[in-house]
Amino acid sequence: MRLLSIKRRLRVRAGWRVGGPCVSLSGFRVKTYHTEPPPVPLIVPLPFPSLRPAGFEQELPVQPHYAPSLHLVQNRSLPSHVTNLKFEQTAAGSPGFGFSPSFPVLSSKGLECIHSILCAAKAPQFAALWQSDDRTPLCARGLAYVSSFIRDLNACETLRRWVSTLAGEDLIPHSLPMNYSQINVGRPGVGAPIDAWHLDSVPYVLVVLLTPAPKSGGEFQAVRLNKDAAHNYLAARAASKRGTPDDNDMIESVKFPGAGWGILMRGEEVMHRVTAVRGPDVGERISMVLSYQPRVDRGTSNRLATYVADADAEWGFARHAAWRAVSMLDPILKGDCGIKGELARSELLERMAKVEKELKEAREVLEGKKDDAIVYGFDTLA
Repeated sequence: MRLLSIKRRLRVRAGWRVGGPCVSLSGFRVKTYHTEPPPVPLIVPLPFPSLRPAGFEQELPVQPHYAPSLHLVQNRSLPSHVTNLKFEQTAAGSPGFGFSPSFPVLSSKGLECIHSILCAAKAPQFAALWQSDDRTPLCARGLAYVSSFIRDLNACETLRRWVSTLAGEDLIPHSLPMNYSQINVGRPGVGAPIDAWHLDSVPYVLVVLLTPAPKSGGEFQAVRLNKDAAHNYLAARAASKRGTPDDNDMIESVKFPGAGWGILMRGEEVMHRVTAVRGPDVGERISMVLSYQPRVDRGTSNRLATYVADADAEWGFARHAAWRAVSMLDPILKGDCGIKGELARSELLERMAKVEKELKEAREVLEGKKDDAIVYGFDTLA
């Protein structure tokens, strides 16, 4: 009878509380607390758009069918170590990934196929692919609009899982179609870096060398400081007119041993560049950049100013903002948050406020009322 009385007096109340997991007994009332809010929903990768911008309507002529077993290296082992954002060497897949050493990515057949695609892309009807500015003498953007091989390479599940394991978090292709396999062409003998000091406008990049490694130069370099401190360091060097260093304790260099080798990097967090190519009889240095972002979103990871020359720039920027808004609101639609408790109500309001803020900022950028460009306090071309 006593046990029955206790059962009748038992009350269970569930809610959210930050703290350790606990079950408290007080006057036979049991309070069960979940210690964390529901997990952040995983972002669903955007499908590649079916419509194409002006100048990208035609598909490249006969091109190979992409197959990871044929076009990626067969031995897809992880590097022995990576460098984290504290610039310490740690095991691949550890938290706080910064950048990897170089490792083989493309097979010889994969390199052959990409070079054949680039050769076909030089035809006059594909002139819209090619861009140039002060920082980048020549690059191709939007290859995925005209090449099924490039689309499939960037959407490749084998490659996605590989770089995710290396980074220590689940990665997906970046939302901007133009970012699928950007091709950078570096001209030798000009004295300037192939790519100047900068931060990327995407969270992760896989940079793959497509041409033989030069005997001198063409190395990836990173400043061994967090991005704000790195910016201040380079600005101070520029102000003192000592120039930017090539080799000292503040700079870490990574070499590409040859064509097909790549480096995975947190490009939006690590200040980096590619050094000038030097030496006689050196040809163009061509690299391919695949862009990724975490499946658990941490920010907007997109800047209109970076891609303003793209044919789909405004649409791609708006699409990215809309996609993020839908991702943040999706748990409300599915009932994964906001049903019970004060913290659930708080999460509802927080998600809606964040969506409102981001869409308002995106609209202001599109209207020209706000500039989202990264401003450097030093000459990035020095």
